[in-house]
Amino acid sequence: MSGPFPDFMTTWWFLILMVLLLFLCLFLLPRWLAFVLVILLLLIFTALFYVGRRAASLSSEGPLVRLEKTLRANATYRAPYRDRVENLLNRLKRQTQPKTLRELLPELKNLVRDLAEAGDTDPRTRRLTEVVDRLSVLLMREPSDDDLTQTKADLASALEAWLELAPGGRYGQAA
Repeated sequence: MSGPFPDFMTTWWFLILMVLLLFLCLFLLPRWLAFVLVILLLLIFTALFYVGRRAASLSSEGPLVRLEKTLRANATYRAPYRDRVENLLNRLKRQTQPKTLRELLPELKNLVRDLAEAGDTDPRTRRLTEVVDRLSVLLMREPSDDDLTQTKADLASALEAWLELAPGGRYGQAA
């Protein structure tokens, strides 16, 4: 539905129907009546499309309102994952040994998979995915402590950045 009128009124089929109706009027009615009817039909046709477009443009929202609605909707579907991310971040910060990142890797992969399935396409989520992928590749070989320390810092930063997107809690805004 576009505006107050059904879609068929805004298609070429409606215009073709109007033209056929006009030709029928020309052949079946006296010329002066057909001329008046043609003018009236064109005025009605123009008014319908103008009113429909005008009403649609008045009721449409600006880009900032649409952005705010999108952010609120995204925050809503991020809310169920907030506790998992906070838990992972707290466990990550409590760890003193960088090599214990292996314990968190399956949970991090599951989190990233669940966020992708939920449709979270924010750049901060992509960054979190990249850091988890890098950690996974890093743990396939024998990494140095410096590499693990840097990856741990990157992972903590990515988790904190993601938490800024989700509503509530210490890192996000109140819902």
